Amino acid sequence: MLVILLAFIPWLILLALHMYLMCQKRNSEFFAHRSIVIIVMTQLYVFISSVLVATSLLVPSINFCIVLNCIYSLALPTCILPLYLGIPGLIVRSELNKMMVSRSQGHHSWKWKLRYFYSVRVKLLIIAIASIVQLGIYFCFQYNFTLLGDCQRYSIFPFTIIQIFYFLPIIFIGLKIRDVNDPHSIRLEIVTTLILILPAVICLFFFLTDKLPFAFQYLYLYATVVILFSNLMLPVIILYKKKTNKKTSQGGSDIDISAILTGSDYESFVSHCIANLVTENVLFYQDVESYKIFQTSEKAQHIYEEYIEREAPLEINIDDNIARQIKLNLPNYPANLFDEAQFAVSVLLKIDVIPRWRRTSQQHDFPLS
Repeated sequence: MLVILLAFIPWLILLALHMYLMCQKRNSEFFAHRSIVIIVMTQLYVFISSVLVATSLLVPSINFCIVLNCIYSLALPTCILPLYLGIPGLIVRSELNKMMVSRSQGHHSWKWKLRYFYSVRVKLLIIAIASIVQLGIYFCFQYNFTLLGDCQRYSIFPFTIIQIFYFLPIIFIGLKIRDVNDPHSIRLEIVTTLILILPAVICLFFFLTDKLPFAFQYLYLYATVVILFSNLMLPVIILYKKKTNKKTSQGGSDIDISAILTGSDYESFVSHCIANLVTENVLFYQDVESYKIFQTSEKAQHIYEEYIEREAPLEINIDDNIARQIKLNLPNYPANLFDEAQFAVSVLLKIDVIPRWRRTSQQHDFPLS
């Protein structure tokens, strides 16, 4: 047992690093599109189930049948389903960014409310329902059918049938997300997981035909390593590469953002922001500039509710301390109420968004201050 616990020390370290990065959500556009709640849920399941599965291999004298069957039944809803639930948001996120511009201009479409279907609460509800259904199917097999051979068949047989419905849409999904702009590498995370998990899916059929040359628990442990890599390690690696590339391409601190937003390149720049899912930053910058001219409590409240507070329609990524300070000073609505937030957004625009727009659109003549 001590060996098992020691083996999971790297997992604990990586999870702690991941959580540290994700807790800085307001500082990281990358993690703003990933749910810390769902990732923690998935990784806790992976950790606990891996310990139990490894223990069943080391202590074969103990009957782990019911425990293992429950673990296998929950594998699809807790590990694979969250990946699929991220796909609709990836497909429609560009459209939502276009709606952000219309919303800032006072045009409110009923389609905007559809974004709630991609919220964390709805995803958790779907995962919970799928988990209950999967466990229900297992217990139906357990008490209504007699299967010869390994007792794990009672969960693995329905698991194999259901996972077919999980993987059948892969071709359709692949075509759908192939051309979707994905600046936060969510597509890479999904595709990598599905490719790495494919050998385990194929081996399921060998187990059901008694041709698997090793215990099924080893196959499950392989799958948990895949989830560990794709769910924790891969996002950290991608983020590190993005930050490295950002450092090497930093510059443009002398760019006058206001000149761009009022110049002839405005539409080109906004189109780039929509494609790269950073529209809220430009809209916030513009609204703050407007607030400095027309300083009213209604305008200040609108900006706070639209961009600053948690789960705001156009929530921007700023430090929590800045957000708290804005909330504290909101009743007095001073002229510099949003200055720190605007500065944080302007840094992002100058060192990342505008240079990328410059490279993409080959705009070499920038308005400089």
